[in-house]
Amino acid sequence: MGSSCCKAHEPLQENDYVSEHGRTTTSSVANNTDRLVLDALRAVRKIAGNNVEPPECMMILHSLAEEEEGWLNVNLKKLVFHTDQGRRESVLTPSICRNLGVVLACLADKLAGPLSIVLLTEGTLEFLIQRLSTEECPSVVLNSILALEKFAQTSENKLTIRDAGIAELVSRIEREWLGSEDFGKHQAAFCSQWLLDNTCVWYYEVTILTAGVMQIGWATKDSKFLNHEGYGIGDDEYSYAYDGCRQLTWHCALSTAHHHSTWVPGDVLGLLLDLEKGIVMFSLNGSEIEKDFKVAHSGAGFFAGASFMSFQHCIFNFGAQPFKFPPKVPFMNFNDHAKMTAEDKIILPRHLKLAAIRQESITCADPCKICFENAADTRLEPCKHRDVCMSCALQLEDCPMCRRHIENRVETPSQDTS
Repeated sequence: MGSSCCKAHEPLQENDYVSEHGRTTTSSVANNTDRLVLDALRAVRKIAGNNVEPPECMMILHSLAEEEEGWLNVNLKKLVFHTDQGRRESVLTPSICRNLGVVLACLADKLAGPLSIVLLTEGTLEFLIQRLSTEECPSVVLNSILALEKFAQTSENKLTIRDAGIAELVSRIEREWLGSEDFGKHQAAFCSQWLLDNTCVWYYEVTILTAGVMQIGWATKDSKFLNHEGYGIGDDEYSYAYDGCRQLTWHCALSTAHHHSTWVPGDVLGLLLDLEKGIVMFSLNGSEIEKDFKVAHSGAGFFAGASFMSFQHCIFNFGAQPFKFPPKVPFMNFNDHAKMTAEDKIILPRHLKLAAIRQESITCADPCKICFENAADTRLEPCKHRDVCMSCALQLEDCPMCRRHIENRVETPSQDTS
């Protein structure tokens, strides 16, 4: 049955290729690969059931694929795209681009490693990058993202794709399509968002206004901020900081001298975090210092953080303004991926904030005794006190009621008072 399907469309005959000891040679059918693939596609469409003998064209292709680098030497070369419009044999319609994205994703997944590097040629990468546009069909964008993600499973390809500037393109797709009523657009934007969430390089800048003691860097939600005990950024295993006044970098409360001169008002401090490579980079007016990033990974995520002595001031730029000394590698900034309400953007002086808090009414029936915002839904072990929320409990080492050391925090329903 299978053979007759192929023969109905003038398939290759025995005399069209040379058999050597019953095995088809790669070179003998290289020029007929297109015909073999088309014959196989026509045959597969009509095959019903698993017990049907495979058509001859599929057997030839299978034999071809078993040759060392057979697909790369014969078939995949036909998949390397000429991006010059004048060299294309046909217009790249949305359906063709979508199908090419699917094929490339499958090949990149199956050929992970050296063969994947060979397949990701300059033309292939350019083709996929050009598809990451809101002007393209959503299915084209989606499958191009998936193909790039599969290629990025090989570390060398990942660096090549990152250097091609993919971050800015997928960021725009996320901003414009996420939440769209067009499900195709929303799905492509969701994949873009997932891709951005797994981006490992982040950067922000700080303009120094006063030259006093400040520790500025990176931290997690597990970092200890206890100003009355002198704990700040860089004083535990969950943070890393730069101090331009004392010319030190800080981690685990241990300092290391750096070669930068003491900062002065007007200097610009750049802070880059590369989680994939495990490095943190500080730059003062473009002069860089690179450190191994040995911060403990708690799963809580990293954020920008700073500790100040009294009367110190600086301006943070998370992407609202063009960076003065952007790093040479592709990076992400917070402003492209964070959302704040107009109310959240207003920072009141301390005395005005306290006055505003006094005017607020507590709507929660059983509020946290620390923040008075969230419900007291966390039981501290082993003392069993239940007077705080989980957010505040994670910042405590000792129970605020009995001062016993906290060994565990258990989230409980509001009615559970055990």
